[in-house]
Amino acid sequence: MLLHIPTAILAFASSVLATNPIKRQGANFVDADTGARFEIIGIDYQPGANAGFNPGADPLSDSETCLRDAIVMQQLGVNTIRVYNLDPTVSHDECASIFNAAGIYMLLDVNTPTFALNSEAPYTTYTGAYLTHIFQVVEAFSGYPNLLGFVAGNENINDIPSGLINPPYVKAVIRDLKNYIAKNIDREIPVGYAAAQINQTLVDQWNYFRCSTTGQDNDPAIADFFALNSYSWCGESSFQQAGYDILVKDFASTNTPMFFGEYGCNQFTGAVDGGPRPFTEVASLYGEQMRGVFSGGLVFEYTQETNSFGLVKVNNDKSLTLRQDFINLQNQYNKLDIKQVTASNGTATSQAAPKCAASLITQGLTKNFTLPAVPDNGTDLINNGVTVPSPPKTVSLTSTALPAAVTNVQGSKENWTLKQLSNDESNEPSGNTAGGAGSGSSGSSSGSGSSSSNMAMPTAMPRVAGLVAGSLFMGAMVL
Repeated sequence: MLLHIPTAILAFASSVLATNPIKRQGANFVDADTGARFEIIGIDYQPGANAGFNPGADPLSDSETCLRDAIVMQQLGVNTIRVYNLDPTVSHDECASIFNAAGIYMLLDVNTPTFALNSEAPYTTYTGAYLTHIFQVVEAFSGYPNLLGFVAGNENINDIPSGLINPPYVKAVIRDLKNYIAKNIDREIPVGYAAAQINQTLVDQWNYFRCSTTGQDNDPAIADFFALNSYSWCGESSFQQAGYDILVKDFASTNTPMFFGEYGCNQFTGAVDGGPRPFTEVASLYGEQMRGVFSGGLVFEYTQETNSFGLVKVNNDKSLTLRQDFINLQNQYNKLDIKQVTASNGTATSQAAPKCAASLITQGLTKNFTLPAVPDNGTDLINNGVTVPSPPKTVSLTSTALPAAVTNVQGSKENWTLKQLSNDESNEPSGNTAGGAGSGSSGSSSGSGSSSSNMAMPTAMPRVAGLVAGSLFMGAMVL
């Protein structure tokens, strides 16, 4: 049920405690102020999936929902959310500030079902109107310190034909976004690509987006990160069986941060309605075998939708019920040694971007590195900037209580509250378990860096190429 909160959730303030901005440094994300390595412990957040997209509202425009979910996510132990569909014309001040206070960063896709590259004919949608939209997304969120970065494209390459036509356009979008940010925004903001795990072209995709068209490391067409939507670890799998060993070998020389943009296969022996998932891959992803190459990942997904990937169920009265998947993931997070997870990775920072060349591509992907020119009035947009109705402002919280009931798997109500973190702190696993000892306490956190092959094809994958989880294309591995 929805609970009554007697005071406003947030109020405008000139000085608000804030996370430190994150930037790319070589193959790492680092705290822009302290230089400490940042590892993504994240979750994909799109209540309603594509069906939940309505212009005039988005997942970061409802403060009560955001407060409820930030409190729950703080207990889970995540430090990052990925949000797919956003409307830059509405205010996000309250939600962004709530997640900021919780020590949770935002990784944001710039595309929506309305504004996205057409995977069959990208030249028809790479227009001035499209650039206006994605630049407005930049303007709508660039003022929040907990903005981690922008995803310029999501699974635009989902088969061999799309790999022959789409890469130059996606790389051009990365270029345009980075040029816009350099010209109009007063901080570095990483911009990258999220790929489907299509094994025939995966390394080629990585090479295509990480390479420099000019031969210089400052080429704006270089992706600042390469995210992989990976569903190869199903159930009680292993590092070798899931093919993680191959990923580490293939991407060992990366010059740009790598992470899982989505993970959490729900098709395995014994699964009922997609779970409960054991999330045993967490130990490998954040363990010694992978953290030298990968910078963490985001679990798909927070809310239970028709494809049965949810960690929580949203009820009609806006209350939440935790699913066993939530408990299993929380338990896996609580086993992590955060000091080791966030340890510096000096080897990765020394890698240089290769110069774009046909020799980087082996099969099934275009070898054309000539990017399309900026369309229509795009150059004017970059030079002069765009405006949004609600420029971003950080506001302060006046309430930290749950605005709706949260029920654990034992059927008991949790009494969690939001813990507002100090400057330079991000959220991390607390060591507590929902419904277990200490379940009523607030989440814990630390300053950045201060503490502690049989590949299965899931049959209910969550993907429309270039957009959020949908029902038209299954974004699993293609062997």
